[in-house]
Amino acid sequence: FRSSVHLRKWGMQPSWSPIYLINAKSEKLVESRFWHKPFTTSRVIVPASYFIEWQKLDDKTKQPYVIRLKSKEMFGFAGLLVTTKDKEGQDKEG
Repeated sequence: FRSSVHLRKWGMQPSWSPIYLINAKSEKLVESRFWHKPFTTSRVIVPASYFIEWQKLDDKTKQPYVIRLKSKEMFGFAGLLVTTKDKEGQDKEG
C-alpha cells in the first residue's frame, strides 16, 4: 500500500471520444476496455468539500445543486487515474 497526494486534472477526453469524460458507470468498469485497467490498478480517493449535480429542468435549462456534508467537512469519493496517449504519443493523465 502506497499513499501520496498529487494534483490532477478532473476528467479526460480520449482520442476516440467526442465528449469529455468525467464519470464512469460502475456496472461498466470491469467490462470496458477503457476503464478495466485503471479500475484494477489505479484507484484513488478524491478529496472534496462539495460537488455539483445538475438537474435538467427543460430542454434548455439546467439547475445546479451543491452536494456537501451538513458539517461542511471534507470527504472523499472513489476515482480512477487513467493514463492515455496524446497526439504526439506522450502520456496524458486524467
